[in-house]
Amino acid sequence: MLKLNSFTDFLFKSILEASDVGELPIWFSERFRNILKDIFDRTGNEVAQRLSYEEGTHGKKIFVDIDDNSIDKVSFLMSNKVEDIIGRTDNLRHLDSPEEKKIYSARQRGTMKINRFVNDLFNNEYKTESLSDEQKEANKKAGRKTSAQHLEEFVNSYKAARQPGKFEMVDGWDIGYWYDERNYGSQDSTLGDSCMKGEECENFFEFYAKNPDKVSMLIMKSRYTEEKIIGRALVWNLTEPEGRIFMDRIYVNYEHDYENFKNYARNKGWLFKKDQNPFPNEKTVDTKTNNIQEMTLTVEGMKPSEKYPYLDTLKYYNPDRAVLTNKASIVKAFSTPSYLLEDISGGPLPLMKHTYEDLLKLYVEDIIDDLEYYAINMYPESYWNHIDDKRYMSNFMDGELDHYLDDFNHFVENDEHTVVRYIVENRPKSDWDENIYSMNTAELIDLIDKLDIKEDVANALIDYRYENYTAKDVQEDLYGNTELDKDIFDQLGNYFDGRGFAEAVSKGEDEDWLRMKYEEEDDD
Repeated sequence: MLKLNSFTDFLFKSILEASDVGELPIWFSERFRNILKDIFDRTGNEVAQRLSYEEGTHGKKIFVDIDDNSIDKVSFLMSNKVEDIIGRTDNLRHLDSPEEKKIYSARQRGTMKINRFVNDLFNNEYKTESLSDEQKEANKKAGRKTSAQHLEEFVNSYKAARQPGKFEMVDGWDIGYWYDERNYGSQDSTLGDSCMKGEECENFFEFYAKNPDKVSMLIMKSRYTEEKIIGRALVWNLTEPEGRIFMDRIYVNYEHDYENFKNYARNKGWLFKKDQNPFPNEKTVDTKTNNIQEMTLTVEGMKPSEKYPYLDTLKYYNPDRAVLTNKASIVKAFSTPSYLLEDISGGPLPLMKHTYEDLLKLYVEDIIDDLEYYAINMYPESYWNHIDDKRYMSNFMDGELDHYLDDFNHFVENDEHTVVRYIVENRPKSDWDENIYSMNTAELIDLIDKLDIKEDVANALIDYRYENYTAKDVQEDLYGNTELDKDIFDQLGNYFDGRGFAEAVSKGEDEDWLRMKYEEEDDD
């Protein structure tokens, strides 16, 4: 009989002897799904097609995503970990945003080479097979490909799709050329949704053409032809912060290319927009200091033009002072008219009584003044995202200790593996021997009493029981209800980040609605 020398051996043996890991529906991340679609659309590769068909079937490796650290790997979650992370195993096709974030950022995710993943999924159908010279020649003449060749072609296409396309900086009227949708690799994702991609916008880019020393554009060429682009971002030479370069909002055909653009900016020491949105007050990442904060971004000396493009970040412009900035207060301080560059028809809009940024600030303060109303009645789905789960769970688990000590034998019996693991990993070998792996509950409790570690073991059981739990998980586990009401709001009030909640939910509101709400109130 094999002698177990460590808890790792014991754990491995336990896994082998345990019932098989359960299976749940296989789902892919959006970016992994897009890569499969792209490969099949271009090549008709059968592996890409079969993988696409696997979604919704059952397996052990689920929630498959690309691996950001390697171009030839995927990441995945074992099906038996799902309930620990989001507290359920039903209706997994429809995750809310917090659940999706937990699933795809979970530390329990594993990685493996894409070719191994395919063979694991399809029971080694695509493993390399030994063929005679005659078989190889016959296949070649008949135009047949072996399963291994189909897989090899898929892996090569997958790695090519993960590599960044060729980056190139352009300026002047070339910026307008690459804005034109006829020069896009596809109409997918944010690049395809751009409001400045139409032929009718070609005259709006004079503003860029007149200021080649102030603004340029970083483009990513298609991986398959240099005649098309699959991503772009404006790049500004800033006056404030002095001497710095800022990469504006990124537009891409493939979501995984956001990271390729950010890596380019990191290598150059640029600033870039933390989240890819049209908000001028979005936080900025400083790749030289790794600070992430809201910053004033200004370009001076911007020559005016007759028409103007829609701008995402530096959208406040005073032509008399030639100042373009992301802060409305800067241009509002000038005595001459200033403009908001947000008109998709090419016209500069006069700054109104309130900028969008002003309206958001007004709304944030209103929400903070009556958090209970806005959380319960208007934005309950966002409430849980702004609970300090780490602090809540620390206090909650401290409170659980008495409960575990009062019913200690029950909790030990329910999780003997964790008890054994704690003793083996935290006590010297002289305190236990190999028999610990076969002890029953009563024997384990006798050992715990002998070592006087009852409270330590109880804390270990609590830590394991509530690993990765959130306040919402506790609410659902103990009371079976997470529908936000006054009782829950009051109970969790000390852990609720009201300002963070207000700032987050306000950004989702439509500018026209906010303008109507506040400017009509002013008129009254």
